[in-house]
Amino acid sequence: WAVGGDVLVVPSTVDGLDISLYNDYTKTTPVQTGEYAYPWSYVAEPYVATTMEAQNADSEAWYKWTVEGHTQGYGQSIDVAFTSVGWNNVLLTEKKNGKVTSSVAIKVMVKYVRREIRSMTDRDREAMFSAIMVMQRVPTDVGQALYGEKYYSKDYFTRIHQSYGGSSDCDHWHQGAGFVTSHFAYTLMYEAAMQAVDSSVSMPYWDFTLDAELAKAKVGAGEEGVDSSIMKTELFGEAWFGSAAGSEHHAITNGRFAGQQVGKADASSSVPHSPYGYLRAPWNLNPSPYVTRYHKLCG
Repeated sequence: WAVGGDVLVVPSTVDGLDISLYNDYTKTTPVQTGEYAYPWSYVAEPYVATTMEAQNADSEAWYKWTVEGHTQGYGQSIDVAFTSVGWNNVLLTEKKNGKVTSSVAIKVMVKYVRREIRSMTDRDREAMFSAIMVMQRVPTDVGQALYGEKYYSKDYFTRIHQSYGGSSDCDHWHQGAGFVTSHFAYTLMYEAAMQAVDSSVSMPYWDFTLDAELAKAKVGAGEEGVDSSIMKTELFGEAWFGSAAGSEHHAITNGRFAGQQVGKADASSSVPHSPYGYLRAPWNLNPSPYVTRYHKLCG
């Protein structure tokens, strides 16, 4: 590296100048790196406030931070937001009495992170829901004009899933090994559409084993049954996915998804649909026009 005519040498000593990175998540739960974890020494997330701190810093020295050749700030620590996924070059320069005394150059791997939905901050979770609501309301052609070619509407994804998962000859997406590969690609495409709306969001996952354990704990305490307990978690609260408890049609009654209806196939559409014309499997005899949620089968 060379800055201002000075050739900077990255220190090789263990106690030399180094850099640590963290955000709201990794400050308390650091990313595990090394031989049996992630293979990168420095990891960050895109479009998230990341704090970079100088380690083994000299309290009397002056520090300059450079990311991909652009000056980001000065001091022993700064907050930055990486906007490029993949490798990013970071250079920390130390000066004292007008001379460069040390420096360290690192490569930071920037990647999106998918978290269990309950571990997300309220801000990040709400941003994710907001992006989904745009996809629910804005058609693909309009959305691509606004957000770019990776945008697709919720209806588009519904029809893709219906075409492969509801085919009359067999379910091509949920029976056999094809489930994994098809849903990996489908989820990645859906996530890219969300990020076209808001580049800071990523697709969360739901660890339903947590609900089972929480429900069992309540049952053990004699509060209520397992099935009803699971349906009363924050996941199905008004602020998240809404509740269908007590609804005559098993439809969602509160929150942003309240009264959401199932799409209908066009008269000339080749997309599989139910006997009632809804975008459900051909063998689905549910007559309700609403998205429904049941907590029991055959009973």
